[in-house]
Amino acid sequence: MTEFCRRIAQLLPQCGANFGWERAQDRMGKAKQTEKRSPAIGADGALSRQDRLWQRAGLALGLAFALIIALATLFPVSPRMPQVNGVDKVYHFIAFATLIFPLILTDSRRWFWAVPLAIAYGGVIELVQPSVGRGAEWLDWGADISGVLAGAALAELLHD
Repeated sequence: MTEFCRRIAQLLPQCGANFGWERAQDRMGKAKQTEKRSPAIGADGALSRQDRLWQRAGLALGLAFALIIALATLFPVSPRMPQVNGVDKVYHFIAFATLIFPLILTDSRRWFWAVPLAIAYGGVIELVQPSVGRGAEWLDWGADISGVLAGAALAELLHD
């Protein structure tokens, strides 16, 4: 197999097939060079004022969404409200994706504490709900976890 691969590697340049490997290696080298120092970090290693404000705005939005989620999930539901089975899972997914999105978008280093904290927050909500007259469901927590992971992944993709 090794001889076959070596022969193919010799034939590709002769056929004019480049596949852009050299260009990809050049890009990887440049990416590693720019990875070492972000343009937002000054010579002294401090973040610029604008970046600090951006990160604080993400934290403020995350906290605001956490408060909204608490208000929406910890107050008793009116018996007059029509309930459709399964739709609450979509609400949980969207709420927790919205909770984590600004936190990760504004500072991707928050993955290590924000994602586990948001998942635990969803679990705590499910544990507290029976004491306020609502039902706790494991599937709600599953939707919370899925929303956290999807929101964090989307924010990470958009951040880079």
